[in-house]
Amino acid sequence: AAALRELLKNADHPLTEELEIQQPGRLGHRVLKTTALPLRNEQGNLIGKVALFQDITNIKEVERLKSEFILQMSHELRTPLTSIKGSIDNLRDCVAGPLSRKQIEYLDRMSHNADELVGLINDLLEISTIESGNSTLTATTIVFQDLIQRLANKFRPVAENKQLDLQLQNFNGESRVRGDEE
Repeated sequence: AAALRELLKNADHPLTEELEIQQPGRLGHRVLKTTALPLRNEQGNLIGKVALFQDITNIKEVERLKSEFILQMSHELRTPLTSIKGSIDNLRDCVAGPLSRKQIEYLDRMSHNADELVGLINDLLEISTIESGNSTLTATTIVFQDLIQRLANKFRPVAENKQLDLQLQNFNGESRVRGDEE
């Protein structure tokens, strides 16, 4: 009730917040998306406030379950992928005997694809960390043009596969920015 009073008190402009409501006598709570809007007359004078409540408890629960699923699957995928990557590296190191040049090319491609999968899994884990609110940013000085060049190099094979030509133009202005490169 106090949070709702505060929301309405500050509703001189549109505000949206999520409120958790404990249910007396029941386990759990409800989550309400609350939007408070000022009500103005034709002259623009504030004559009242309107609040809209939307029960988003089920939506929040689905989001929580999705995040847990992504986190669990990411960890489950990482284990066999680590084993596959190790086996590829052992084969590349000729642990099982000498390899032809063609076999090495295939193993190099497999290793690259395994690294890409590890990157995707790490991205999923990072998304889960961000969604949980436990993410921390590490701000550094980034040469923006270098970052763009690395990203272009990463996506150039994808572009070529789609018969697209990826071109970059040099930027002569200040290209240093502060941010978390990841």
